[in-house]
Amino acid sequence: MQTMIQRLMGLEQRALFHLFYATGCRVGEINQIKQKHCSFEQIEGKEVFLIKIFTEKNKIQKVRICPINPVKEDWLVDGIDSYCGLKNPEQLLFDYTTRWINKLTHKAFGFNPHRFRHIRATHLMRDGWTNSQLKQFFGWSSDKPLNVYGHMNWKDLVPVVMGDN
Repeated sequence: MQTMIQRLMGLEQRALFHLFYATGCRVGEINQIKQKHCSFEQIEGKEVFLIKIFTEKNKIQKVRICPINPVKEDWLVDGIDSYCGLKNPEQLLFDYTTRWINKLTHKAFGFNPHRFRHIRATHLMRDGWTNSQLKQFFGWSSDKPLNVYGHMNWKDLVPVVMGDN
């Protein structure tokens, strides 16, 4: 994923796709993120990069917070943070139409931006995240999305069988 995103030319485009992958955001959620919603914080003595995501379902607004490990996923944090530094805290990071984002994603990657959500969920599952952790991270209220978003196969069982996980 890192190599695919780094191919993009501009800092703004790279930051956009870093956010899609890092948070598993939907297009409508990406368009609501402001600079002030991305920050480094100390939690239990460790520095964590936090991204606040605002979503609305059935006219009820929810906030979910996506923590990103700045050491393990430094390429993501650097890509987002360097772009955020150019923006006013109250300014939206991106002011794109859904259509434009879809066109850009298809041109750069050959797929719909929602696929980043599936890719991130699969990667987190392979990293050993539990179902409850995934539900919290993606803002799911039931277990049903776990079956839709996680794309696992028999090869993912080998580390478990071999005792590596």
